Amino acid sequence: MKKSYFLILSMFIFTYYACNQKLDRSAVLKEYSNSRNLNGANLKEVNLSDLELVNISLKNANLTNADLRNINLKGANLTEANLSGANMEGANLEGANLNGAKLEGANLKGADFTLSNLTNANLAFANIEEAYLSANLKGANLEGSNLFYTILREADLSNASLKNASLKNVELTRATLVNANLEGADLFSSTLISTDFSGANLNNANLREADLMFTIFENASLKNVDFTDAKIIDIKLNGSNMENVKGFNP
Repeated sequence: MKKSYFLILSMFIFTYYACNQKLDRSAVLKEYSNSRNLNGANLKEVNLSDLELVNISLKNANLTNADLRNINLKGANLTEANLSGANMEGANLEGANLNGAKLEGANLKGADFTLSNLTNANLAFANIEEAYLSANLKGANLEGSNLFYTILREADLSNASLKNASLKNVELTRATLVNANLEGADLFSSTLISTDFSGANLNNANLREADLMFTIFENASLKNVDFTDAKIIDIKLNGSNMENVKGFNP
C-alpha cells in the first residue's frame, strides 16, 4: 500500500516538475529508463539527437525548436505535442501517434513516418523533403510545405490541405486525396498511379510531366491545371471541372 502511494506521489511530482521546468538531455534519459512517460514535459530547444526513445510517451509535450536529428521515436505517443521548428532530419517515427501534433516549420527531411498517425496534424511550411510519409494524414495541414521527392505511397490524405505545397517528384501511388485541397500545388513529374483525387480542389495546380495512369479525378475541380507532357492513361474524369486546362492530351 505504502509502495503504491509513493509511486503515485513520485509520478505526480515528476509530472508537475516536467510541465513547469525545462528538462535537459540527462533528465529525459533518466525518466525514460524509469517509466517512459514524459507527457506534458517542457523540452523546448533541448538536444535529443541520436537518442533511442522507442515507445516513449510525449503527449502534449513542448518540443519547439528541439534538436531531434536521427532520434528513434518508433511507436512513440506524440499526441498534440508541439514540434514547431524542431529539427527532425533523419528521425524514425515509424508507427508513432502524432494525432493533432504541431509541426509548423519543422525540418522533417528524410524522416520515416511509415504507418504513423498524423490525423489533423499541422505541418504547414515544414520541410518534408525525401521523407517517408506512407501514413494516415486525414485532415492534416501541409499548406506551403516542401515535399520534394517524398514517398506518400498509399497514404491517406483525405480532407488534407496541400495548398501551394511543393510536391515535385513525389510518389503518391494508390494514395487517397478525397476532398483534399491542392489549389496551386506543384506536382511536377510526380507519380500519381491509381491516386484518388475524387472531389479534390486542384485549381491552378501544376501536373506537368506527371504520371497519371489510372488516376481518379471524379467530381474534382481542375480549373487552370497544367497537364503539359503528362502521361495520361485511363484516368477517370466524371463530373470534374476542366475549365481552362492546359496541355490535356489523353
